Amino acid sequence: MYLEKSTILRLFFGLIFVLASLGILFYSLNLTLVNIAKIIALMLPLILIFALKIYPLTPILTFAFIASEELVLPVYGLKKLTPCFILLSAASVITLLNTAKHKLANIKSLDSIDRWVLFLTFIVTLRLIYDRPGFVGLGASSGGFIASLQYVSCFFFYFVIRITVNTFTFKRKHLYWVLLVACISLFWEVFGGKSVEGQYIGRSFMNAPSWLIVASLVTIYATESRNNKTKIKYYISILASLAAGIFSGFRSRIFFFIAEVLVIAKLTKSFRLTCNLLLAAGFFGIIVLLSLPEIPVGAKRVLSLIIEVDAEGQKMGGALGWEDSFRGELYGYAWNTILEHPFIGSGFGLDVKEAISILSARAGGTYAEFLALSGSYHNSIIAFAVKLGIPCALIFIIISIIIPYRFYKLISKARSSDLRSCSIAIFAFWVANTGMLLMNGGPHQFFICMLLNGLMSSISTLKLDELKHSE
Repeated sequence: MYLEKSTILRLFFGLIFVLASLGILFYSLNLTLVNIAKIIALMLPLILIFALKIYPLTPILTFAFIASEELVLPVYGLKKLTPCFILLSAASVITLLNTAKHKLANIKSLDSIDRWVLFLTFIVTLRLIYDRPGFVGLGASSGGFIASLQYVSCFFFYFVIRITVNTFTFKRKHLYWVLLVACISLFWEVFGGKSVEGQYIGRSFMNAPSWLIVASLVTIYATESRNNKTKIKYYISILASLAAGIFSGFRSRIFFFIAEVLVIAKLTKSFRLTCNLLLAAGFFGIIVLLSLPEIPVGAKRVLSLIIEVDAEGQKMGGALGWEDSFRGELYGYAWNTILEHPFIGSGFGLDVKEAISILSARAGGTYAEFLALSGSYHNSIIAFAVKLGIPCALIFIIISIIIPYRFYKLISKARSSDLRSCSIAIFAFWVANTGMLLMNGGPHQFFICMLLNGLMSSISTLKLDELKHSE
């Protein structure tokens, strides 16, 4: 059987694209051929396993593993090989092959938002190639690749998700799998991830896996048939979320949980009842805590927002009350760095001089100075502006406002109850991640945000098509 001329051309250009990509990878990582071979050897078996069996489930598995930051492969020098990253890398390879074979005829044309994302993809890729950050641990003369990996790859993965969602059918039962993976991720984060000696254990619990659990669990009960048993489960899940926020050891986490619950309540038409429950439970809980002989350590930072508390015995660290000069100091360092290169940013590289400056700041400077020099500003957008410049950061902000707004407006119009349930959970998790992105965000929150943008943009397109067919 002979191949058509067009198919041969597609395969030819696909091969050229793969070879060119490998060449750019080799050049930009600034590594030896041996180290490149090690990386490919480590990744290839995993990519093949995912590609053969799991590719059709890419959208929901991406959402399930999206918060699994601590579930990483123990590979020296590659500390970002999470299940989500490996899955999307595999999906990228298969998507490229399917495109070459012309099996993705149902791909929708790019809209204006996709074109802006494509523009950012082009810019971050050029910047990565120009900076050529490598792995210091693998013998390169400069570092910074690990820090840049999530900022760069998420734009490519955005399009992978946009393509794979078009052939995927969302089911409400998928939320149970998301819930299971989130619980596993939370367990691993607490008992197998990073820990600080003497630190309050609640600070290990109240991160992204917890928000994903709340988004999935509350949505499951909120979208079930409204009988007394379901209502009780719904109320218990809300109260558990509120308690988790109060005892989190953070000031911001309670607002993330409440925001998730209120968004789900709004989209399931139970907003007033849920508000009353939160207000009553919160008021009663505060009264009980204040009546105790000693306020529990985990609740001190949250209660410091309304009363003055004693910081003695506090194990979680961080400021109390509403005032916090720490972030102001961080943002000041960021702004000064942005002013040095306001349009093109400072890039992804980390040379030897910068590494020495970081060590010096750690030894004699403030903690905020140390974080700023290492590229962490407790705000993903500010960090992105430092690395890529103000114009790219503004484009990202616009994209990350339009896509969720359009998605929110279309959720209630979805004809499929399964798709609507999954959409509500995705949007609720996006709300919590956005809070983290602005308050304590780094590369991982930026990465999650772009993946969620891909999911929301794709689902919005599907729902618009449903509405057109129903007219």
